[in-house]
Amino acid sequence: MVDQQVREPTPLFIFGSCVSRDIFRVCQEERPEARKEFSVSAYLARHTLASAASRPISLAMEDINLSSAFRRRMVHNDFNKTFPAVLADNPAEYIVWDLIDERLPVLRSAKGLVRRYVTHSEYMVNAGLEESMSWKTVSDDDAARLFKRALPRFLRQLEPYLGRGRVVLHEAWWATQRRDADGTLRDLTASLASAAAARNAQLARYYEWIHERVGGQLRVVSTSDNAAPADHQWGFSLYHYGDHYYDEIYSQLLAIRADDGLS
Repeated sequence: MVDQQVREPTPLFIFGSCVSRDIFRVCQEERPEARKEFSVSAYLARHTLASAASRPISLAMEDINLSSAFRRRMVHNDFNKTFPAVLADNPAEYIVWDLIDERLPVLRSAKGLVRRYVTHSEYMVNAGLEESMSWKTVSDDDAARLFKRALPRFLRQLEPYLGRGRVVLHEAWWATQRRDADGTLRDLTASLASAAAARNAQLARYYEWIHERVGGQLRVVSTSDNAAPADHQWGFSLYHYGDHYYDEIYSQLLAIRADDGLS
């Protein structure tokens, strides 16, 4: 009998949102053998770049009043700015990065002279941290400036991966159509269409800034077939997509892995 080398799943570190995490949830539920292709070493969500690159705000895990261990970790990581440490503790072959959580507002601590920022997520609100601390809400224009200012520092943290072409930017966009359970595509209401247009304009600007700095070092996955299904597992949202979307992005990730000789 000829011995065949058994290759371990390729580990991925996700810095982003459910639009990237669901790629692997959906595809590995559809094809259990896909678990042999990729594994997720760690997943950081509910982080804006302005917060991730800010100075830490000390917050103990036991002071986060949430029943979900995952949500406690996300709030703890966002306040304490632990991305570099989590990445070091969970090495991966690729970092998958998406910007969908840039939709979340940014808060500035009103305490002290040094400016410190956190992400205004539903997790931190539900933990009572919005009320128990003093904050000032950052305007959308200022949040964009903070993103651009934070970008060089964040990219320096990615340098070991960027230098090897191992950062995958998942260029996800807000959906501009709704898909009913029977597959019928429908236009969005005026208010939803306006929200999608505004968020996609924000994303286009952020993607442009990223490409201006490190475009030649990035791998990019994206597809425009992103109609939002009415019956999505997590509920209808313009950044929740149909299974075909996740299948397509997964195929693109497999192609990247194959190009790098890891399949």
